[in-house]
Amino acid sequence: MLYQLTGLMMTLCYAFCYFPQIYKMLKTKRARDLSYGLMALSMCGSLFGFIHCAFSPDPVPWLMFSYGLSVVLAATVNILKFVYRHN
Repeated sequence: MLYQLTGLMMTLCYAFCYFPQIYKMLKTKRARDLSYGLMALSMCGSLFGFIHCAFSPDPVPWLMFSYGLSVVLAATVNILKFVYRHN
């Protein structure tokens, strides 16, 4: 039970951690202090995590969801940083 609960909480926190940053960037139209390196490494880590889960002999769907959503959200943050780079 504890294993499933902590896994669920990890998934929710990890998958949705980008939303505050995306909201702030959309609201302020600024992204000056955000590091491309941080976001690129985060996106790569999530992508490799997703691939690792996909090829696991016993794939865990909630981990695949978390990693997949994190890749999409990290890419969104990188795109917004590029769009608002001059603001």
